[in-house]
Amino acid sequence: MSATNHLFAALSTIEFMVLLAIVLAIAIAGIVMLVVYFKNKNQPPTQDPPTSTTNPNDD
Repeated sequence: MSATNHLFAALSTIEFMVLLAIVLAIAIAGIVMLVVYFKNKNQPPTQDPPTSTTNPNDD
């Protein structure tokens, strides 16, 4: 009985760590995307030469 209890405890701990890692990865990715979005939004598009008539932001 103690062996199965240890196995279940180890599995639940590993699952908890995996879920925590996934949640942290999603949160970090979301924060990075928001930072990049706001940086691009606040930056004037000077690095893009206005040669094309189509707006790259107009999807």
